[in-house]
Amino acid sequence: VSQSRYQIHEEHTIYLQAATYVLTRPRTEIDDSAFAIEYFDDEDASIGDLDIRQKFRITGTGSATTVIDANKLDRHFSIAPQGALTLTHLKLINGKNSQMGGSIFNKGVTNLHSVVLLNNMALSSYHPGNGGAISNFGELKVQRCEFVNNLASFGDTSLTYGGAIYNEGNAYIRDSAFRNNQASTDDEISYGGAIYNSGNADIARSLFTGNYTQGGGMAIFNASTMKL
Repeated sequence: VSQSRYQIHEEHTIYLQAATYVLTRPRTEIDDSAFAIEYFDDEDASIGDLDIRQKFRITGTGSATTVIDANKLDRHFSIAPQGALTLTHLKLINGKNSQMGGSIFNKGVTNLHSVVLLNNMALSSYHPGNGGAISNFGELKVQRCEFVNNLASFGDTSLTYGGAIYNEGNAYIRDSAFRNNQASTDDEISYGGAIYNSGNADIARSLFTGNYTQGGGMAIFNASTMKL
């Protein structure tokens, strides 16, 4: 997967063959204890996660064969307010961020279809955060996806929300599975083992099993508007 500053006004499609694509350019290191707002400061698309500022579609051959491995260097994707990303038939693994969205941070439009999000994490010992796999502040559509072993974990009197998904925008989820996701903290209470909603969420025909949190909502914690 090439990392570049996208300036294309029409939707571009990338077809990924059966392979594992590993991110190799770590983002600039920051002092995590300094409460840096890192999920807004990454303007250099040549390092760290893949920045989406226009319309992109990425299609693989299947979640068992096409894998994007963030190598625990950063999350996979950040979608800007003007950006739109569609992912189909692939797997996202080993994303890591110290504040929001271990795999995907969305402020635009994100559509996921037949995607597996596995072993992604948002964690820090110093400040609050959320969304082990996804933090959504825009429009999120999830269909036929799996969220497995994702973790949101924060400390230093910090609350933690959403082991798999934190939603503060609009989220539509169908025919998906959430297994063994976790929201935890060392000295406060965490909420939403799989999903924490403080926006608008519409969830149906989905499976939740083995998810965990210390506070309310082993599967889902709703703090706003939700349709089940």
